[in-house]
Amino acid sequence: MNKNNKASLILVIITAIVMGLLVILVNNTKAPSSTPTSIPAITEFPTELPTPEPTKVPLPEGFSDVKDYVPDAIIDMRYAGYENFVGRPIPGYEANRAILTTKACTALKEAADTLREKGYKIYIYDAYRPADAVKYFVTWGKDSSDTIKKADYYPDLEKEDLFKMYISSDSNHSRGSTIDLSIVKSDGTEVNMGGHFDFFGEISHTFSTEISAEQLANRKILRKAMEDAGFTASNTEWWHFKLTNQPYTDAFNFYVK
Repeated sequence: MNKNNKASLILVIITAIVMGLLVILVNNTKAPSSTPTSIPAITEFPTELPTPEPTKVPLPEGFSDVKDYVPDAIIDMRYAGYENFVGRPIPGYEANRAILTTKACTALKEAADTLREKGYKIYIYDAYRPADAVKYFVTWGKDSSDTIKKADYYPDLEKEDLFKMYISSDSNHSRGSTIDLSIVKSDGTEVNMGGHFDFFGEISHTFSTEISAEQLANRKILRKAMEDAGFTASNTEWWHFKLTNQPYTDAFNFYVK
């Protein structure tokens, strides 16, 4: 084989080797498939994710959640928010949840059933009240500079006067069988009770002469249903009812969560 033929052969061999290397390089750098063959591609997506149920903190023995006995009750725990006579959430109220002793829940269910037959459902402002909340009210009462809600809740009284009739340093609410509530119509329409919850003044007295005959009649509807179910009514606060035979005489201090 002459020199020219040998050079041509070598050139062909080198070219073949280079081409082979290029093919290998291209194959090795090729982008992988976006969907691995071992994992099936998602072709359908859920249109709505399930909403988890809120976790309820277990209650002490002998206490129950009002909603378990009166599912259609409207819960508006005022001391868990800002619309109250202090103007801010109160220690011990960490959830919009109405708790009572099981005995009180059973009695309340009877009252709610009676009211439902008349076209009403109950609207709850307060129920069990931790002892720490009561202590907070007392501390608040000693601070004469903290009066941001005076115009709305006690325009004609000074703070120290509230403890003479309306606020107690030893509240029955902390024993778990006292409740503050109103009524609304079955469709949620407000019932005129002649004054709002926790207004400290004569107009809040159940039989006040400052209210209309219709407002008095509405108060009596609530009062009769509660008394027939075993509660004792207050004459100074139309919304306030205590189970006549309370199962506990000592105050509790577990927080509402």
